[in-house]
Amino acid sequence: MAPFVLYIQRTIKCLAALRLSLARRYKPAQMVLGSIVLLLPVYTSSAQNLSGSGNKLAFNGLNTYINCGTSNRGITQRVTVEAWIRTTSSGNQWVASKYLNSLTEKKGFHLYISNGQLYFNGYTSGGISVSSGASGTRVNDGRWHHVAGVCNLNTWQVYVDGVLENNATYPFLTADLATSSALAIGVYIAQSENLFQGDIDEVRVWRTALTQDQIRANMCRKVSPVPDELVAYYSFDQRAGAVAIDKGSDPTNGRLINFNNDAWQPSGAAIGDASTYAYGPDLGATRLRLAANNGDSAIVTNITTQTDGVQLYAVNEKPSEEPTEGTSADVYFGVFSRGNSGTYDFRLRPAAGLSGSTIYTRPANDGIWTTTAAVPTPNSLLLVQQRYRAEYMQANVPLPVELTAFSARRAGPLTVALTWQTASEQNSADFTVEQAPDGYTFTPLGSVAGQGTSSRPHAYKFTAYPAPHAAYYRLVQRDLDGTLAYSPVVFVGAADDTPAVALQLVPNPAHDQVRLPELGPEATLQLVDGLGRLVRTGTGALLSLRGITPGLYILQAATPGRAPRTARLLVE
Repeated sequence: MAPFVLYIQRTIKCLAALRLSLARRYKPAQMVLGSIVLLLPVYTSSAQNLSGSGNKLAFNGLNTYINCGTSNRGITQRVTVEAWIRTTSSGNQWVASKYLNSLTEKKGFHLYISNGQLYFNGYTSGGISVSSGASGTRVNDGRWHHVAGVCNLNTWQVYVDGVLENNATYPFLTADLATSSALAIGVYIAQSENLFQGDIDEVRVWRTALTQDQIRANMCRKVSPVPDELVAYYSFDQRAGAVAIDKGSDPTNGRLINFNNDAWQPSGAAIGDASTYAYGPDLGATRLRLAANNGDSAIVTNITTQTDGVQLYAVNEKPSEEPTEGTSADVYFGVFSRGNSGTYDFRLRPAAGLSGSTIYTRPANDGIWTTTAAVPTPNSLLLVQQRYRAEYMQANVPLPVELTAFSARRAGPLTVALTWQTASEQNSADFTVEQAPDGYTFTPLGSVAGQGTSSRPHAYKFTAYPAPHAAYYRLVQRDLDGTLAYSPVVFVGAADDTPAVALQLVPNPAHDQVRLPELGPEATLQLVDGLGRLVRTGTGALLSLRGITPGLYILQAATPGRAPRTARLLVE
């Protein structure tokens, strides 16, 4: 065999092996050597792990769009198209489509915006054009919106921020979605018109009709692992490149047309790694809670009626852009609500305890972190009346003082003695003793000077007078530059408290419910607030706390033939 022919055969074998190993990630190109066609992998860019919503692409509305190939990916009569978008244009602009309206072929689907309203249109068998109708919400307000279009045989629907806003059913007209035209983002590709002006992120195409609950469950979190029905998935988590990586189950990388690297920018979409949600006309009694991988958790409450939907999401890694190097927590959280006038309370509960009273906040992933003073509770940080949306992270600032002990005891009918010790101090200005009858509303009683900077142990004491009533106590340590840190909270009973048989409460503090494991079904329960008012009754060994305002309560349990027993319960 001639050496040249042998060389060509070996080359073909090597290239074939390379193509097999990369076929799933890279779209092959062709090279022709005489009558031999070689399929070569084209390496242009790769998906990267960016935290939160990562990056997005900016479309100029003139000539930029993405060609995602002509494969139908198994889509015939059902499809769901999702994306996060931001625009101010009132023109006719297409978000994502696989659509053709020609003399010989009328098939496909397209999600588009006209005069600020969202539509999902397409064709049925016989080339009949159908539409979901317009969304009630105008999405060209310059804010990020999640948009979705769903086709289920003969029903067409359009969603904005997780809410079905319009739909239409066409009897006897089944969708005809497979077309020879390319899947395109930001353009009607067959005519090179209706170009999108604004930002697009997290484009997903499913070969199934998602329900409203499925859309809500996925809209604020990355999809991983990718299910078979998610056939195209462009997250745009790249920093540069001329190719948009497709992470779907039937991938075809998208070819960027007329973009430059400046188009890859931080995204402001509301996306995390896990999420939970609540929708409805009145969410005032709703309590959303979500835990991150490290055990930190976030809670959203007191949602006003100006919003009918709230999403809470968690990002299980540090942000790509830290506020100050080394001060970011390992996780952070975000809240996204429909509309821009509703408010909510946000509570951050670090699993390892509080490192101070400061929370980092930013409007979204594309914003700048700033410090916000929070209201500290025994084991959480509270921000009240937050508006619309934001992202939140505990400020991981090293404490200036190493506190080794803190205790309080009743020293007399009117006095409480507090003592604490430090192992070392750095730039410590003073300690303020605070008192709260309910465990939340703390007031200062007095201050003790700190040691500045010292590597030796120091002991401190403070006497609270007059202090005849039961109360909670804590220390507020102030650094020389004004930074504050908070001690654990301790409780001291009233002067006339008498010993009683302990009543076991699990957990305590509690939020959704509290268990009394030693009680039977015959027990009667009464929950009393700090003013002596009865706020909740129940029977048995479980008491629901839903709708109870956070604070300190007395829980009394009575069983036949036994004296009533009480215990203090802290509701968070």
